[in-house]
Amino acid sequence: MTESPPLSGQQVRDARKGAGLSLRQLANLAGLSRATIHLIENGAPISDRSAARLRAVLPDLKPPASRLERLEAEVTDLRTRLDALTQGAA
Repeated sequence: MTESPPLSGQQVRDARKGAGLSLRQLANLAGLSRATIHLIENGAPISDRSAARLRAVLPDLKPPASRLERLEAEVTDLRTRLDALTQGAA
């Protein structure tokens, strides 16, 4: 298993805001306290456990390989839809 790159508080804040989540909403989803999220976003060290929980609920924090796999799946899905549309139009 490859190790995920470390997270910064700014990455967490940007990902949270990008997902349209409040501190409390993210805390509830990740199983962490609101205070923990606040501390992380303001520069406190992030434990491996907290990082894993945050990555599980914020797609923008997933390691690059996971994002690539997700994009490849989306491209495959779009190709399938496009094929279905073009076959139906023919």
